[in-house]
Formats: sequence, structure tokens, C-alpha cells
Amino acid sequence: MRVRKYQSGFTFIELIITVVVLLIVIAVGMPSLFQSIDNQRVSGAAQAFLSDVQYARAESIKQNQPVYLVMDPTEWCYGIDDTAAASCICGGASAAGCTINTVQYVVKDERFPGVSMTASLAAGSTITFDPVRGTMNPIGTVYFSSDAGGMTLDVVLSRLGRAKICATKGSSWGYDEC
Repeated sequence: MRVRKYQSGFTFIELIITVVVLLIVIAVGMPSLFQSIDNQRVSGAAQAFLSDVQYARAESIKQNQPVYLVMDPTEWCYGIDDTAAASCICGGASAAGCTINTVQYVVKDERFPGVSMTASLAAGSTITFDPVRGTMNPIGTVYFSSDAGGMTLDVVLSRLGRAKICATKGSSWGYDEC
């Protein structure tokens, strides 16, 4: 009587089939993964800007003096300054004059690659925060969108000093529609 020895492991055909199935799953899943990464970058840029608007407003009230958020959408940067808006230049190789509490405060596009920023402010690209009322002027909307054509988020600035994030194309990623 002959005893059969069973070998464990994969045959070559099983290994090839497994690799082909794995490659198909990866090929189908990669575009949605890249889309999710782009959407996260847009969300991060909008959240960072909203947080900085709230920080500038709070500093204005705390210091009891105007604080300025100076934007340059052409170079995708903004800075916060508590001395004079004219001295804050966020663009170029050397950002200068954008200081709050004697610390330089500039945000540039390098933090959010693949994200575009545009603005539709009523009167320019400098937002002034009033320390007495906590209001901001001018009002408008700052738009953040993916360069790959994905999600677009708006940061809406109101006269009362409030800001909110909303989605341009229906609700997405937990943001309400504008």
C-alpha cells in the first residue's frame, strides 16, 4: 500500500490567478484613492483658512486693535498682521511684514499641493478685523478647489465676523451645500 504525501502551498496557476485578481482590484481602486487624497487636501486647505480667520478675529478682540489678513490669490498665499496691512507681503521668495505677536504668520501653497485658491471679496484682498465689534470687512467668499477637478469648497465670510465652509456642488465630505 502506497502512502500519499500531500504538499501544501500554491501551484503556479493558483499564484498567477491570485496575482491577476489582486492587480484588477488595485487598478479599480486606485482612481478613487487618488480622488480621496485630492478631496482631503481641499478640505485641509479650507479648514486651515477658516481656522486662521477665526484666529485673526480672536487676536483682534484680545489685543483691542485691528488685525489684517492679507491675501494674494495669484501666488496662493495669505498672512496675518497686527501692525499695518500695507507691511504684509506674503508672496515672493521672502515673505515680509506678516507678523502677529511678533511671530511671522504666512501660509503658502506648498502646504496644500494640487489645491487652487481664488477669492471674491467685495473690496480687495485684505480683510480687516474690528476689535470692538468682532466684525470683518470686506465680506465675500474664498474658494478652494482641486486642480484635478474634484471637490470645491467655499469659505463664506459674513459681515458679523463669522465664517463657514460649504460645498459648491451639493453636500460632500460632511459639508452642507452653499
